[in-house]
Amino acid sequence: MSGMRTYDDQGRITEQEQINDVINRVNNATGGCRMTFKKTTGMKKLMNLYDDLNWEDADGYSDGTKRKVLRNEDGGRTILLKLPAGFYMAPHSHLTTEQHFVLKGEYTSQGESYPEGSYQIFSAGDEHGPFESKNGALILVIWDPLKTDK
Repeated sequence: MSGMRTYDDQGRITEQEQINDVINRVNNATGGCRMTFKKTTGMKKLMNLYDDLNWEDADGYSDGTKRKVLRNEDGGRTILLKLPAGFYMAPHSHLTTEQHFVLKGEYTSQGESYPEGSYQIFSAGDEHGPFESKNGALILVIWDPLKTDK
């Protein structure tokens, strides 16, 4: 990679550059696991992962927690979760697989620290937590679609 960035006609980093940034962070965080992105349908809405737009209060989380929804379709969901300093969440489980990629900061869970670059996966039904973040963190969270019998 040459390090050159591609910009759109308004001087913003292009969608593909933003996707590449996320892919590179995930690939680096997972120590060799490779992530690729394939567009299967028409152009998706451009969303900058690092700007202050599209953040909303994250209901069901500690006060001050914010989320940016990146995908919410076909039963799957991907969000950026911004944990405030002093964050706490009690142990819980989900009906689907959940993945965490720590992009900035760190959190602790069950006595282990998960700093920037850490990755965790929780299978459906696995209890996980509690989660705490002393200084806050930015987490990419991915939930698989709920599997149904056809």
